[in-house]
Amino acid sequence: MSVRVGARVGSGADELDGHCRDRMRGSGRAGHSGRFCQTRTSRRKSAMRQDGDMASSTPPPYAGVPGAVPTPPRKPRPSGWWFAVGVFLLVAAVGAGVGLFWWTLSGFFSTDDSVPVDGRPHQVSVGTDGDRMLWTEELLTTTCTIVDSESGQVIPQDDVGADFTRATRGPQMIGSTTFDPGSGRLEVTCVDEFAGGPGADGGEVEIGPAPKIANFALGIIAGIVVPLLLGLAGFIVLLVTGILFATRPARPKG
Repeated sequence: MSVRVGARVGSGADELDGHCRDRMRGSGRAGHSGRFCQTRTSRRKSAMRQDGDMASSTPPPYAGVPGAVPTPPRKPRPSGWWFAVGVFLLVAAVGAGVGLFWWTLSGFFSTDDSVPVDGRPHQVSVGTDGDRMLWTEELLTTTCTIVDSESGQVIPQDDVGADFTRATRGPQMIGSTTFDPGSGRLEVTCVDEFAGGPGADGGEVEIGPAPKIANFALGIIAGIVVPLLLGLAGFIVLLVTGILFATRPARPKG
């Protein structure tokens, strides 16, 4: 009879879970024999102990790095050209305001031609890009007849519908009537009820572009909003550039 210590149950061969020593045979008639084995459990614990020792002896990945993470360098102050950008925006705001207001009011001050109020026909040429307006002296009662020189048709005139007043080269003028310029080549005859017959001096009548209320309102709004936005942008650029210029280090030379 033989005894195996640490053998797998149901295994017919002499295989053990661990490392086995040589078989030892007993004495006496029974002749018992056996062999002593080191089980896998003991080996596993030994391996775990060795792995733990190696892990404890391995230095951390950042061990030996002296000091903390270095602080990144500060950004230098902006270029002085940013001050020029801010000043340019402020100057552009002033220029845009003046230009837009002049464009808005150009219809009031533009004149295609003028004719004397003397009861005689006068040939004039006007633009054909829109309706035209007759400007008469405020203190006179002037009426005009307008004929298209190419077609020979009398051009109808419409009331202005609003009060327009301007003073360009002489006395104050008021918007009297508006009309379609047709071909642009016109024959205009103007008389004053109280100036007498033909040849009498009754001042003069000016012909120019008819102001448009929608364009006028749009021009006024644009003349306020556009300069305001440009001026605000220029002020912000100067303010931010000044703060960064004072708080950041100087730019490296070279």
